Amino acid sequence: MKALDLIKLPNWHNKNDKIIDKSLKQSCEIAPHLKNLANNLIINMPRMVRASQNLKSISIEKSSHLFRLDNAISLPWISFNTDKAINCLLLDIDHDEGLAMWEDLPDNIKPHLVIDPWSGRSLAIIQLATPVLTGEGARLGPQFLANLAHEMMASYFEATALPHSNVVKNPWGLSSNIIGTLSRRSQQPSTGILWDTHQQINPELCWHTVPGKYEIELRDIIDVFKSYYENYAPKSTKRKFINRGEPSSLGKNCLIFDLLRFWCYDHNESSFQAIYQKCIDLDFQENTNLPKSDIKSISKSISKFMNTRFNPRTNLDSRRGIMGLKGSPLNKEERQRVSARRTHSIQNDRRDAKIKWGLENFPKDKKLSQRVFSKISGLSLKTVERNWENIKNMAG
Repeated sequence: MKALDLIKLPNWHNKNDKIIDKSLKQSCEIAPHLKNLANNLIINMPRMVRASQNLKSISIEKSSHLFRLDNAISLPWISFNTDKAINCLLLDIDHDEGLAMWEDLPDNIKPHLVIDPWSGRSLAIIQLATPVLTGEGARLGPQFLANLAHEMMASYFEATALPHSNVVKNPWGLSSNIIGTLSRRSQQPSTGILWDTHQQINPELCWHTVPGKYEIELRDIIDVFKSYYENYAPKSTKRKFINRGEPSSLGKNCLIFDLLRFWCYDHNESSFQAIYQKCIDLDFQENTNLPKSDIKSISKSISKFMNTRFNPRTNLDSRRGIMGLKGSPLNKEERQRVSARRTHSIQNDRRDAKIKWGLENFPKDKKLSQRVFSKISGLSLKTVERNWENIKNMAG
């Protein structure tokens, strides 16, 4: 009976399960006490992995190479993730308090700890319930949540968040496969009982492994550390998720509308072309498949708002007045002059727009006169009289 008979394999192992079968058998022979960990962690690894025999050892060179999984499973250092998917988030805990901190975590977010039994320094493997895709066309939302959860756990453990492609400690790595000798920071083991326990379980293993939760949800990590959320989120995301709430879930159009307007607010973007292209990108990322007419309509609506009514927040928010001049370096007289110029400019724009509209709608069978033009354009008779020469020139 194969080791895989009761295990559901990822697609890349279904066509040829010999490699994964050999890998699981080897892992069980090397460390029978880690059988459950192997059945949950190894099956999600690709057929070809990057691994090393001298990454952290005292040797002539340090290198890593691609190996078939069954040839790499007993090497001291290995990569758990694929190029296009994050199966595990990795933390380098460069102190000996990792296990004590691990014990204080809720069970549903405890990572696997791969500990150097000599120094107590460890690797935390946060095995994800659902791999996060990173290739072309992958959704940005899961990547954002993975990065956020990664930072939160790194901060808790006072650790370094490692890139997902890193070659790291392998729970099934054998000391006999190390090229050179392991670099030690002390002449004697500094972990006491941990070193003794490791020697009793399997002294042939390079590392002592403490299994954690086999499948961890990103939302569970974020929920545990949610009170510290503002320490990790970028400013634009804080505004989006804290002040604005979640994007609408009433329908696809509402979702894209909210995501697009949030993006425009954060980037102060008013160009229709830029907004339209971003709307296309969001439609692709969220897999909403909106009709082109809907994408254009949403973009047009938001572009109009950004060009006519949007008032971006700045460090002048607390200043009174539409121009935010109070609190600026200008004195009172200078502020009044600036404000007057703005008011005069707005009035002229409105007047010119009414003159243009009046000329376009003036009856062709009637003679141009001040009184009739005043009624049609909506301008006062005095305003028409002051600007009469300009109106006649525009009329041709």
